[in-house]
Amino acid sequence: MAFVQMLGYPDRQSLLAVNMNDIFAQPAERRRWQVMFECEKIVRNFKTQLRRYDGKTILVLDNARAVLAADGRIQYYEGSLLDISERELAEEALRESQERLEELFEEAPIGYHEFDIGGRITRVNHTELEMLGYTAEEMLGQPVWKFVVEEETACQAVLAKLAGALPHGKGFERTYRRKNGTTLPVLIEDKLLRDAEGSITSIRSILQDITEHKRAEEALRESEERYRGIYDTAPLAFVLWDRDCNVTDWNKQSEIIFGWTRSEVLGRNFFEFLIPEQVRLSVGLVVENLLQGTLPSHSINENLTKDGRIVTCEWNNALRRGPDGNVVGVTSLALDITERKRAEEEKLALAEQLRQAQKIEAIGRLAGGIAHDFNNLLTAINGYSEFLLSDLAPDDPKRGDLERIKEAGQRAASLTSQLLAFSRKQILRPKILDLNDAITEASNILRRVIGEDIDLVAVTKPGLGLIKADPGQIQQILMNLAVNARDAMPHGGRLTLETANVDLDEHYVHLHPIVPPGRYVMLAVSDTGIGMDDITKARLFEPFFTTKELGKGTGLGLSTIYGIVKQSSGFIWVYSEPRRGTTFKIYLPRVEREADTFAPHDREDIGLQGVETVLVVEDDSSVRSLVTRALSKRGYTVLEASTGKEALRKAREFAGKIHLLLTDVVMPGMSGKALASQIETARAGIKVFFVSGYTDNAVVHHGILDSNVAFLQKPFTTDVLARKVREVIDSVA
Repeated sequence: MAFVQMLGYPDRQSLLAVNMNDIFAQPAERRRWQVMFECEKIVRNFKTQLRRYDGKTILVLDNARAVLAADGRIQYYEGSLLDISERELAEEALRESQERLEELFEEAPIGYHEFDIGGRITRVNHTELEMLGYTAEEMLGQPVWKFVVEEETACQAVLAKLAGALPHGKGFERTYRRKNGTTLPVLIEDKLLRDAEGSITSIRSILQDITEHKRAEEALRESEERYRGIYDTAPLAFVLWDRDCNVTDWNKQSEIIFGWTRSEVLGRNFFEFLIPEQVRLSVGLVVENLLQGTLPSHSINENLTKDGRIVTCEWNNALRRGPDGNVVGVTSLALDITERKRAEEEKLALAEQLRQAQKIEAIGRLAGGIAHDFNNLLTAINGYSEFLLSDLAPDDPKRGDLERIKEAGQRAASLTSQLLAFSRKQILRPKILDLNDAITEASNILRRVIGEDIDLVAVTKPGLGLIKADPGQIQQILMNLAVNARDAMPHGGRLTLETANVDLDEHYVHLHPIVPPGRYVMLAVSDTGIGMDDITKARLFEPFFTTKELGKGTGLGLSTIYGIVKQSSGFIWVYSEPRRGTTFKIYLPRVEREADTFAPHDREDIGLQGVETVLVVEDDSSVRSLVTRALSKRGYTVLEASTGKEALRKAREFAGKIHLLLTDVVMPGMSGKALASQIETARAGIKVFFVSGYTDNAVVHHGILDSNVAFLQKPFTTDVLARKVREVIDSVA
């Protein structure tokens, strides 16, 4: 059937009905085939053409033998046919190609030679002979380096190439020596030739005369040096890119700002390494419009650096056009304004803090003045009410009205007392106190105030420093905060009271200008309630501001606390997010008793140094910068990330060992706990260290952390941070 298919007949019977003379395309071939059988009774590798059923011809290779009868006559033939039409065509094409290659070899406008493993020339074309002025006889059989000015270097290079020690195929320059003594600069590209076993047999080299190119190159070099001098000393990043956004040039300032060297970025699409992923779509639209000339050339963008940081740059762009006037690319000049922007943001933040402080101060002065005047009025109102009540008989019908007036006066007096506390004009009786004792004393009362559906947890720090404050006012602070927490947890929850010694350094003070640096005792009151948004937090301590229903609160509870804390030389800060609860942190200055002595800060403890790698994940840029700077200064290698997603990417890309993950607890997109879980899976043995603006026990109740997890609450000093990092890294897993 294979023979039937080869000749294209419908079936076997159709082919059997055909005379063999009709199958051979050439009658002479049929006769020659018959003669071979008559003489030798066998045919070997007989090449002939056969006619197919459709009239077309194919070339076949026939191997057959005659099957003889007893009397020696040929009964029939048996054998095999191989269709070699395609192979024959391929061989013919190969012959033609080899002929063309040979012609190209001789007549090509570039020099061409081959040399064997001894370095001796075995073949050279006509063009190279003309280029160098030699005859074929003068070059064939000679060492190839004999014709090179740098003869010794060329000899070493040839031997190295034959040993497979140098790359091949890339162009390199050599200076050849002509027969008349002049020199010829050439560009050489070579290729190793190997036998079937893979052994090197020779090298094929192509030579191109680059004399004119070298002249032009020298002129260009001089021009380039003048241009590059200006280009690389400019205080701006110069980034040149084509219409496909591939970088075509990159100056020294670009390397300084973005961290990538020129060789690392040339030819790369700048979207791959310069544009943050979250803004690539919007930047792509800007680029498209820029190339069309429909957008202004000035913009301010966030860009990526090689080490993963985000920098803010001010860009000015100019279109570059070709000889035909069409846009071929863009020249972009960038000025790093990261520090300027950060300074402006800090300035605005500090101005807002100052504005809030000034507003509260102004309201306090007004409230104090009003309270003072109202106290005079209320003294008269309440006093005369007493007089009238004492003159009336118990059953006098007017007595009830007077009692209502007196009660209203007493409530008004209570309000003015709170206004005086807010305005820091009440009379205090300060004593040296231990906040732990104050919390213990207040706990029973607070439990009755908050109700049975709220757990009260007190976490007091042993060895707590002492403060100077009015014991009654401290009790009022605890009471007011407990009442607020109760109202924020209508369905129950947890109220955590916590104390700690805290040292606030210059960096913290820089971000909170109303706070002097120093040593404080912290009281943290945390709830698991509904939390607050930024708008509510901005007005939190204003008198009469309340989020409660009409008649459910006066709006003076937090104002009173604010006044008491400020009058005690302390300050109060709030950390809160909607649906994540609230933490009030009160910082009161530590004082010394006569028997207490506190050693001054020693110089930096050399034991806090380290050489390990720490991955710092913090969405607040100022805190992240602080931690990075503090740890880098102590010898650690620090990888920075602002989000969990970025941290996972950096952990994948970093080839070395990461010893510690230091992460914020509450971050947008991915929590610190979720991040730690993924990184611990990917990097076995990594230690994890959490920080947060919430107190640690409050965070534990939120389910974000386990109680035995390494944790440090904000704010903290750099020494405390370094000590904790060292402790966690050195801990036994």
